[in-house]
Formats: sequence, C-alpha cells, structure tokens
Amino acid sequence: MDNVGLMGGTFNPIHLGHLLAAKEAKEKFGLTRVIFIPSYLPPHKEDKDLISAKHRFNMTSVALDGREGFSISDIEIKRGGKSYAIDTIREFRKIYGPKTDFYFIVGVDAINEIDTWKDFDQLIKICRFIGVARPGSELCLVQEYLKAVSLLNVRTLPISSTEIREKIRKGMPINDLVPRKVAEYIFKHRLYQK
Repeated sequence: MDNVGLMGGTFNPIHLGHLLAAKEAKEKFGLTRVIFIPSYLPPHKEDKDLISAKHRFNMTSVALDGREGFSISDIEIKRGGKSYAIDTIREFRKIYGPKTDFYFIVGVDAINEIDTWKDFDQLIKICRFIGVARPGSELCLVQEYLKAVSLLNVRTLPISSTEIREKIRKGMPINDLVPRKVAEYIFKHRLYQK
C-alpha cells in the first residue's frame, strides 16, 4: 500500500507553517509523499484578498522546489469552480487506484466543521484525515467521525496567511514567515500590496 498525504488549501500565500505541518504529517504517519493542492475557489472561505489561482499555484510550486517527498497538483485549478474535497479524493482514487490510501491533511478548525462539507459521510469512508492541531485547538467531533481522524500536534509556528498579507501591505518584512523564493515571487509580482 502507498500512503499519500493530500494537503489542500488556498495557500494565499503558502507559508512555513504549511510546510512544517506537511513535514511532520509525512514523518509521523509514514506517508510516501505529500501532494499540495491549491484550491480554485474554496467553498468555506470568503476571502477578499484571494489572488489568482495561477499565482497561488506558482508560489506553492516554488516553495516545494527541492523538498523531497513533496509535490503539487493543479487538479482543483483545472476543474475550476468550487473546490470540494470529495471530488478531489475521487479523482485521485481514479488516478492512483485501490492500492493507495489517502490522508487529507487539514487544520482541526476545518475538521470540526466536517459535517458541513459536501458528501462528508461518503468522504470519511474513502480517506482518512490528519487534523493539524495548534496549541489551544481542540478536536470536537461526534464519536462516529472520530475514527476517520488522527490528530497531529505540530510545533507551534504562529503564522497565518492573513498576517502575511497585512505585513506586505504595511511594507514589513516576511522573510521569517515564508520561504525565500515565495517572498521573491510576491515582491516581483507586487502581490497583496493594495
């Protein structure tokens, strides 16, 4: 069996916290690789600062460059429209076949709302979840869903994409929050500066 981690998100922008969570999930759960999947349009987020999928994909791609065991997929961007986990997992199952187990890596805050996800009752049957918990976050699920979720407590990296965008608007440095190549990409393309 092949154990593959899928890390979806807006990555607006991708930051060191995302990379640390993926690295720790890969190591703790023995994942052969982690595939980052930038969403085209997230169904549960209304983000006025959401930049184009092309830029978010490119930033994620440069962040992963040279990181063994990490790759990127444009499956949700190519599909367009709202990005639902169930559709993505089904597509990956077609591509990889029955000998692959998928682990969807997502924050505990999102997992706590899993019953609002499209076809969540089917979703928890076709993949497992790794709930990334920061200090102070708590998994609050009914018992029947808990069996599909494994908790991953990550070393604290108090970083948020919202904070990064705000720092950029204020002209503050972000070098300690994102990989160097991501910072270069952001400033080259003048992203988030308005």
